[in-house]
Amino acid sequence: MRKIFIDGGARTGESFKIIQRDLPEYSAFEVILFEPNPAHKEHLEALAKEKNCTFVNGAISNATGEADFFIAVDIYGDQGSTLYSDKQERLDRENPIKIKTYDIVDILSEFTEEDYVVLKLDVEGSEYDILQRLVDTNNVDKVKEYIIEWHDHFYLNRDRMPLIDEIAKHSIYKTWMY
Repeated sequence: MRKIFIDGGARTGESFKIIQRDLPEYSAFEVILFEPNPAHKEHLEALAKEKNCTFVNGAISNATGEADFFIAVDIYGDQGSTLYSDKQERLDRENPIKIKTYDIVDILSEFTEEDYVVLKLDVEGSEYDILQRLVDTNNVDKVKEYIIEWHDHFYLNRDRMPLIDEIAKHSIYKTWMY
């Protein structure tokens, strides 16, 4: 059995510090970092070598392909960058960049039922489509633990409760608070 921590929305790899400080139960897991923002590519490539983990220069999504990615331009820098131009935040909507997206179902197909997969999503609104894809394809139970940061306060008409209820039927659910 492998233990895998998939970090969707890795940004600069902060999750390593958080795991070390607050979540030591994941410290022995294989880590796969997904981050589409080109501003973090070099740093994450170096971090992947240093920490012996995998970096994927792209976004976890509900489909494989290419998508527009909007860089946040607010007081927090690029922390709110997203695939969704309707996010209620200051984004550079005039200059989206093209990024690679990876279907969550394809990502999870790389692991066996015996593997212990933790999926952390801090993906600025994409969590809804990713999780709905897992529900629609009956793949929710392939992840043993979900750690989600919800971004419904940036979007209208988003209800997380049906997704949380479905996750809780099959897996452990936690909120990402960082």
